[in-house]
Amino acid sequence: MISTNGGFVCLIIECDRSIHRENHVRFALKRKRPAGGQGAEAPRPAGRYRAGPDVLETERDGHRVLLDLRGNRYWELDETASTLWHQLARGLTLEQAVEAMTTVYDAPAEEIRADAESLVGHLLRLRLVEEERA
Repeated sequence: MISTNGGFVCLIIECDRSIHRENHVRFALKRKRPAGGQGAEAPRPAGRYRAGPDVLETERDGHRVLLDLRGNRYWELDETASTLWHQLARGLTLEQAVEAMTTVYDAPAEEIRADAESLVGHLLRLRLVEEERA
């Protein structure tokens, strides 16, 4: 886990294979960012999320790597984001995933919840995840 001033932080490395350049995007998920952007939506705590239809995933050095086939871009999730991804992939709701993460990470549940919602919101905007429909 990468931390800043005791905060709960996730790191996503975005790589553009077409130009062989790596962009490091650090999410200090503790800080709120305006939703904005096209197709932005807030994740629902009771929602179940899965990889989008154009996303392949694998593991590399203990981190999840997501390949977006629409733009040949891939993202590497750090340990914290990968843990959340694994919880969601098990079929847990966002709220259940947060509860499970409170047993692993030494951070207040409210902080983990806010950070997880922020990360899932960002992944929704990128169309890397989608909410499962009943």
